[in-house]
Amino acid sequence: MRVIGPISPKNPFQRLADEIKREFDVFDYVSHRELGQPDANFLEHEGQYFIEVAVPGLEKSDLDVSVKNGQLVVSAKTVGLPTGEAARPKYKFREFGFSGFKRSFQLPKDAAVDSVTARCEKGILTLSIPRKVEEAALSISID
Repeated sequence: MRVIGPISPKNPFQRLADEIKREFDVFDYVSHRELGQPDANFLEHEGQYFIEVAVPGLEKSDLDVSVKNGQLVVSAKTVGLPTGEAARPKYKFREFGFSGFKRSFQLPKDAAVDSVTARCEKGILTLSIPRKVEEAALSISID
């Protein structure tokens, strides 16, 4: 029987998760939220792929989308607060803020990366990625 270590000020669920991680050396996955990356959806519909990224409060000029080596990368610039002590707001409390991010998506092999389109509307960046059209088999006659 294994004895659980000393009591921690963490909540009991976090202590349990820490103990399981130590015992089995699993759960090394770090979520995109822990890395400060936005939520996203990846779906397939009507013969093409779509990636939706939640970017509330951002303008399209704040965003950059690129494709390299089968990876689609969405990034955003850091939106800074005014500089100087007098110009900086004095929050009583602050529950959200914004810093830049970079999030990558591995595209399927049949994605037509040269035809990706993007639009940003109501805080959602939607990327449309058509699928490559399969070439029909070419029949070659034998002389």
